[in-house]
Amino acid sequence: MAASSSSSSSSSLHGSEYDVFLSFRGEDTRKTFVGHLYTALDQRGIRTFKDEERLERGKSISSEMVKNINESRIGVIVFSKNYASSSWCLDELVEILECRRTKGQIVLPIFYHVKASRVRYQKRSFAEAFRQHEENYKEDMERVKRWRDALKEAANLSGLDLQDAANGYEDKFIKNIVQVILEKLQPKPFRVAKYEVGIDARVDKIITLLDEDQLFVGICGIGGAGKTTVAKAVFNRKSKDFERSCFLEKVREELAKDGGLAKLQTKLLRETLRDQTITISDPDRGINEIKDRLGNKRFLLVLDDVDDQNMLQYFVEQEWFCSGSRIILTTRDKQLLEKYNVRTYHLKLLNESEALQLFSCHAFKREKPEDDYEELSHRAKDYAKGLPLALQVLGSLLYKRGKQYWSSILDKLKTNPPKEIKENVYRVLKISYEGLNEEEKDIFLDIACFFNGCHKKYVMNVSKLPESDVAVGIQILNERSLINMSEKNVVLMHDLIQEMGRGIVRQESKEPRERSRLWSCDDICHVFAENMVTEKIEAIMLPNNGLSLEGGLYVRADAFTKMRKLRILKINGVRLDGCLTDLSNELRYLEWDGYPQEYLPYNFHPKRHVQLHLPNSLIKGICTNSKVR
Repeated sequence: MAASSSSSSSSSLHGSEYDVFLSFRGEDTRKTFVGHLYTALDQRGIRTFKDEERLERGKSISSEMVKNINESRIGVIVFSKNYASSSWCLDELVEILECRRTKGQIVLPIFYHVKASRVRYQKRSFAEAFRQHEENYKEDMERVKRWRDALKEAANLSGLDLQDAANGYEDKFIKNIVQVILEKLQPKPFRVAKYEVGIDARVDKIITLLDEDQLFVGICGIGGAGKTTVAKAVFNRKSKDFERSCFLEKVREELAKDGGLAKLQTKLLRETLRDQTITISDPDRGINEIKDRLGNKRFLLVLDDVDDQNMLQYFVEQEWFCSGSRIILTTRDKQLLEKYNVRTYHLKLLNESEALQLFSCHAFKREKPEDDYEELSHRAKDYAKGLPLALQVLGSLLYKRGKQYWSSILDKLKTNPPKEIKENVYRVLKISYEGLNEEEKDIFLDIACFFNGCHKKYVMNVSKLPESDVAVGIQILNERSLINMSEKNVVLMHDLIQEMGRGIVRQESKEPRERSRLWSCDDICHVFAENMVTEKIEAIMLPNNGLSLEGGLYVRADAFTKMRKLRILKINGVRLDGCLTDLSNELRYLEWDGYPQEYLPYNFHPKRHVQLHLPNSLIKGICTNSKVR
């Protein structure tokens, strides 16, 4: 079953300035109903635009008002007795309905002491208002017609009527409106998977655990089994049942970044409280913020890919939250779940039928193998042993290939059958890698070693290849399921695929100095400390957490003379022994926090544009002549 993708129209409202735009007749409702509604929305953290002055001096709404309408996710139209008497209100209505057609904006009509039929057919006070408009706009009757059509269109939409919904009680009516808006503001569903095979049955079992009276529920399994995929499906189905919800993805990866813990706490509070102004800078203070601001709310939180039990205390503790809240943890670490006494669902691999279906979806774009490929498909399915990632990658590799190519690939897999699932995955992934040309392999290894989670443009800028070639290469990697591209063009690589790629680089030589890429702190320290660099090294990126050596690392300046192919260099926190007189002219990216000299080497003439990041350095200029800019 293919997952449905979100429409392009709705995506244009992602990150809107306001959740709700209120359109109303000020004289009728400003100090009464609309004032109370605005307060109720604000108290629930719903960002609402309400024109405080409502100075309808012009004959048309202002460009600023049009902007506010366009930057709102929901247009709430409060139809009151004299709504149609205002040309300003009617112009707002026309613009709101236009946003509904072109941007997917949600429109919610509210009928306040007027019936929808009166609005639809312009009766009573609405009829009187249009008599006046036709007198005032004799030379612009087309505008009047647009107003009439807009009223009819809006009145035909599903809305809320004070008498029908709350029997005239405004307080109950406002609560009802707020609840409806909260439901409409639920986060857009995740795109779970391209083909959702075997997911529903697993989701049902996890939801059974969620329905029990226990705060924590765990999803545990090996890498590539689909823990995140299943968690997203659960989140899509259950988030609407909670006041607030948040999905924190790739927790382990985010925590490894500078300030990652505080950033995750910030994201948690911003999403659950719908307040983009919140910023956490100190994780210890973040603990209190989470406890104080979320403790009285019933919410659903997913912490995806957790591997450090000590970090959980910064997000969740049993006694913080009110009854009914649920926290889902996905992890490979069974001990972490046992420590927190978590009811755990151990994610099983796909059974024979599911595995064949998923493989067929990727290899044939249908749920069953083509007749001539049935035996070959079963061979591929048996090799993957039910691991979704392996089935996806192998199926994508064989898509639109002939039987001879299939046999060749499957024979290679058969020559040395792996003993464990993880070995299976690496072999399958390496076969995909070997199907790439040399330029595509270079792009793949750069991403695996350094740029997983980086923007596509960044990868294109630092590659040794022309940008157009990198763009094509990234597209091919995406088609082969070796990477995924986010909606914001961020390059994402599964951690198993990443480790496979790094393993390929390690296999270049037992000695780090003979490898093309260095990313391990230990390897970099070893190479520099022993002054064992060679011309084979193309890229060095020291991890953000820096060096493990006490007092840092001294690097001999002449080491850089030997690395003639070096194109990426990031060595924050090192000290230079001697005067740097040479740098590779292949450099595309240089990051050196605390660069110790006033100038880059005089004879440094990079062949292509190079990105320089030299914070906290002594640098005064690029060089002593003007050849490098």
